[in-house]
Amino acid sequence: MSSWDQLKEWARTDGLIVVMLLTGTLLSVRFVRWAGKTVAERGDRSASAQARLETGVQAFGWAFAAVAWSICVVSVLSRCNVPVASLIPAASVIGIGLGFGAQRVVGDVLAGFFLLAERTYVVGDTIRVADPGELGGLTGRVEEVTLRVTRLRTFDGDLVTLPNSEVRQVANTSHGWARIVVDVPVDDRLDLDVAATAINALARDLCAEERWSAHILEPPTVMGVERLEGDRTVLRVSGKVEPQHQWEVARELRSRIATRLRSFEDSSS
Repeated sequence: MSSWDQLKEWARTDGLIVVMLLTGTLLSVRFVRWAGKTVAERGDRSASAQARLETGVQAFGWAFAAVAWSICVVSVLSRCNVPVASLIPAASVIGIGLGFGAQRVVGDVLAGFFLLAERTYVVGDTIRVADPGELGGLTGRVEEVTLRVTRLRTFDGDLVTLPNSEVRQVANTSHGWARIVVDVPVDDRLDLDVAATAINALARDLCAEERWSAHILEPPTVMGVERLEGDRTVLRVSGKVEPQHQWEVARELRSRIATRLRSFEDSSS
């Protein structure tokens, strides 16, 4: 039998199986991702349950794809008459060499497993990532969590990809409740008691409005004098709100306080 006849015979048998393996793997990976997305989009569940489900679906999709393509590659090699068993010793040597360079990848995967298992954060949470003991860091909304990386969308719109092993300290601002803190500089010409009373009244009015009452858990109040700055005294206002609403509530309260204090200053001048 000529080489051309052998090739045609292989194409009709093993070659057809190779095509079926590749096609089946591709379709199965896409089907699993489609099915997970469909399940995540259907059903009436709480926001936290929905976020956990979406995170789990993403992680499972990536893990299934990795396993499916690994099995497919081995099967294709065997159908192409590549002695897979003879590649094991060479692969072991290569694996040892790659192992030293792949320690970070293994660390990323292990860290990702524990992040998912312990529900440190899920898709949709707003988190701040920093080194242990630091108060600053990178803040953004979680868009994707896999076993290897976490993708954050910052407030500037940048998409940041973090290896999971680099996520060492996480501040999650999306769980339970959040605190708003507004520092208000008050001109020394104004009576502090009058200013504090006006600020507390503004906060109560804000809580009474339907648009804001659903987001405010504890009415903001003046906690006292925070610091002195030249001819101004800084009062600190603090309250509890629903997670991820602290910024808009603080902005609205800050705007109203500025307008009211400006009117006081104009009347006293």
